[in-house]
Amino acid sequence: FDRLWLNAKSIKDEARTSLQKIKTTKKLLIQVVGDTSFLQWQSATLENASYYREVRNYMYSSKMRGSANCFGVLYFGGYGEGYYESVEIFANAVRNISDHQHARVATGYDTINFCFAFVAHPGISFNTKKEERIFKSVGASVKILSRSMYPTPVYAKASNATLSQGSSCGPQSVSIGIPSLFTQPSNNIFQSSGYIPVAPNATLLEKWLIKMRLTSGKLPGNLNGSNPGLAILNKLGIPQNPLERCIKDI
Repeated sequence: FDRLWLNAKSIKDEARTSLQKIKTTKKLLIQVVGDTSFLQWQSATLENASYYREVRNYMYSSKMRGSANCFGVLYFGGYGEGYYESVEIFANAVRNISDHQHARVATGYDTINFCFAFVAHPGISFNTKKEERIFKSVGASVKILSRSMYPTPVYAKASNATLSQGSSCGPQSVSIGIPSLFTQPSNNIFQSSGYIPVAPNATLLEKWLIKMRLTSGKLPGNLNGSNPGLAILNKLGIPQNPLERCIKDI
């Protein structure tokens, strides 16, 4: 190949340094073209407010709580090393927050009115049996969502915040204006730039979720305009027209 396409300007220097370590006489052209996944999530979340109220009712309303008028938190399912430990962190944070809600304990924070949901990773090989066992054993009230009801971007857009072990859904969530958290550090540019905080244990995760609720799910950073998610993409040097850039370069 004679060219390398990157999704962000912020990793261009890293890519150039890595290429210099490769013993080759071929000169490669490095170009920043963006990431089509952000375009897909933006295109998938253009429905009106009444549509998302319907989605939220499915995700977060319950017989015990009634209305879905709560701070809805969605966990993106994953796989691999450390994944189920991440689910346990989430489950314990959910239980702690729920305990405070039910007991009306004065914790220094307003912990009332949270609700939680989980959506499995795409693919027929990913079921939710083990996650369900974890939630049940810990005593965490989490709604297991059906993948056939709505796509993941719609579930994220209907939520107030999202989290995962370190899923690519986190940056995609931020790109449509929904804040996200990781439970495991990574070299993701959204995390290293401070747009996705890391909460490696249940105590920190609970504090971050409460902080997000107190700020009404506002994205980090002093962002102006009607679409702060796109503003973050711009700050990270991620172009918004990846298809046009790729086609033009072919």
